[in-house]
Amino acid sequence: MSHDFPPISCVDCQAVAPETETAYTLIGHQFGWRLKYVVDESGKRVPEWRCDKCFRARKASEQR
Repeated sequence: MSHDFPPISCVDCQAVAPETETAYTLIGHQFGWRLKYVVDESGKRVPEWRCDKCFRARKASEQR
């Protein structure tokens, strides 16, 4: 399916997200991707997408 948003990839492992109708579909239970907005050096808010595997690894490392 075609969509109007740019390709999404994981900021940690660079895995390419599966193609979906909307980016919201990636966040759901089926795919488990996580989205976090961060502020870059220029002050602009930018999205950071993580696949389920990298999100879980990051979360576990932050809890140590």
